[in-house]
Amino acid sequence: DLEAVGELVPTSADLAALAATVEAAHAAAIGEAAVAARRVADLEERIARRAELEAEIESLRERGARFKQLALELRQDRIVAFLQEEALATLARAGSVHLEELSSARYRLEVVDDEFLVVDTWNGEERGSVKTLSGGESFLAALALALALSEQVPSLAASARSRVSSLFLDEGFGTLDEETLQVVVGAVEVLGGDDRMVGVVTHVVELAERLPARIVIEK
Repeated sequence: DLEAVGELVPTSADLAALAATVEAAHAAAIGEAAVAARRVADLEERIARRAELEAEIESLRERGARFKQLALELRQDRIVAFLQEEALATLARAGSVHLEELSSARYRLEVVDDEFLVVDTWNGEERGSVKTLSGGESFLAALALALALSEQVPSLAASARSRVSSLFLDEGFGTLDEETLQVVVGAVEVLGGDDRMVGVVTHVVELAERLPARIVIEK
């Protein structure tokens, strides 16, 4: 028995006393095991909580970064640039619809770095500045953008009072050939039929005679 007990408990010459000592050591060991188990459970809970806190910290860092980026984007200079970019893109899309119609589906408009570009679909989708267009083609592009702008501005108005009810086109018709002139005149007539007054300043007699009302200026 003494060999079995070893150094786990103090030695005793009396077998009964030794048995009592072993019994007490057994009870103490059970108590210590229970305490250790509770400590293990507590540590495991703390480890799990730490993982949750670390995940929460990472989420808050990402959220903070988004708010920081949003704050930068909402600065006056950035928000104005963003709105301008969106407005130009919208204007280019709407203008392309009119320009494709006016140019027999040859040209459309795009915006790159706040500059309008014209895409020539008859020449392999070649892109170039609108400044490279001829006089008549430039007029068509300008007219397409004017028509698009007259359509888009009312959608941004806070009330019906702010809608664009008149549009004036000042010359440019003299650079157009007869076929293109007819297309442009048709577009102007359609635009004027939507409760909108369209004024045309021109010295082209053929165009003036097609308008329902005229003011003739003579020297």
